[in-house]
Amino acid sequence: MRCRRRRRRRRRRRRHRRGLARAQRRRAQRRRARHRWADSLAAVPAARAEITQFNQLVGSITTVFEAHATQIQTEKLKTIGLRNIIDMQRENQRRTEHQLTADADATTAELERLTRTYESLMKVEGEQRLLIDKLSNSEL
Repeated sequence: MRCRRRRRRRRRRRRHRRGLARAQRRRAQRRRARHRWADSLAAVPAARAEITQFNQLVGSITTVFEAHATQIQTEKLKTIGLRNIIDMQRENQRRTEHQLTADADATTAELERLTRTYESLMKVEGEQRLLIDKLSNSEL
């Protein structure tokens, strides 16, 4: 029995000590919070001035960035327009090149056709001359 009582007493004492330590910590935290609050109230006017100055600085920086952004946007649009013009010119060059090669191919094909026709006509003419020569020689 004595052992049990002793144990219980020890436990109670520990719990009591822990409770006291917790209470002391809470009181100290409250004191610190009060001091912080008082310090922060004293620093409010100075902080307001710094905040307004900071806001003005941020405003000026944003206006500068907006101006640069508009310049960048206009330059970007110009480059896109120039790129489109260059692409159109390249496409036109390709079209004219294809057209010219098609015309050249058609002309060479016509030249070959006419050359073959000329050669066949020359052959027929030669045969006809031979025939005329034979006929004229046979009459004599």
